[in-house]
Amino acid sequence: MEQEKPQVAPWRDRLHEIIFEADTRAGKAFDVG
Repeated sequence: MEQEKPQVAPWRDRLHEIIFEADTRAGKAFDVG
């Protein structure tokens, strides 16, 4: 039986997108720093 991925709160999904998938210079600086 395949386990389902637990539901992630929409704000957490958005936060992850902002932090880890940032294409802006500031976002990349945050990732590196």
